[in-house]
Amino acid sequence: MRSNGRARSAPWWLGVVIVGAAGASMAADIGPDSTYWRRQQEGWFWYRDPPPARLPKPAPPRASVPAAQPPEVLAHAALKARLEQGLAVATMNPSPANVRAYLALQTAAVRQASTFADAWQQVVWATPEFDFTLERPVNATALEVYDREKQAAQIRTAEQLARTHVLFFLFRSDCPYCQQFAPLLQRFEQKFGLPVFAISLDGGTLPEFPRARVDNGIAATLNVTQVPALFLASPRTNVITPIGYGVLSETELLERLQAIATPASNAAAATPSPPVALAGVR
Repeated sequence: MRSNGRARSAPWWLGVVIVGAAGASMAADIGPDSTYWRRQQEGWFWYRDPPPARLPKPAPPRASVPAAQPPEVLAHAALKARLEQGLAVATMNPSPANVRAYLALQTAAVRQASTFADAWQQVVWATPEFDFTLERPVNATALEVYDREKQAAQIRTAEQLARTHVLFFLFRSDCPYCQQFAPLLQRFEQKFGLPVFAISLDGGTLPEFPRARVDNGIAATLNVTQVPALFLASPRTNVITPIGYGVLSETELLERLQAIATPASNAAAATPSPPVALAGVR
């Protein structure tokens, strides 16, 4: 529009009317209930994430139906319950009638257990793999054979160990137990050929081991706090296995050497030793 040769700018209120009309039109398109217009300062205006989608709740697991119990299990449970109830009644009210009722239940249970024990024994007699008396007899005749075979096996083990191992005997010259153990250990060496290396913790000697070596730190390495102490050592593998402390008999020595020679026991008890600890041995 021109007036007097000049261009007249549009009035300011015209822009408001246009914008208002456009907004009204957009609002009409979105709908009067749209939260966009009622909460325009939220949502993407302030970088608010939309609420997470609600997932349906999982259905609760179905209860499993217990398997039907065998009648023997039900009868055993009933007998146990009657025994406990009868004992409780007789204990709290020890009248002759209550005690007699409990003893009747107990007698029935003992007879049932005796019948089970007889059946158990018959099955063991007929099934060798269930009979542990075949591995470790209990009667005198079989025990004599068992002990003889066991001792022969122990002697063979000691003689085999003598080819590859030595015994470390840690002692103190003023220890009465060491003085008592030394002659036995000397006879064991002479009988089975397993060399004994005596190691003195105080620098002294014993009559049976006049050439004992002075401790060079092996006692601390093996954590020896009591004497006499005996170890089985393998110079080839630098592995030292404790045998025991205190005075040991020949039978005990053979039994422990046999146990140590078993792979499972040896792996559990063996302790790696620094090479310096076995320097000069064999």
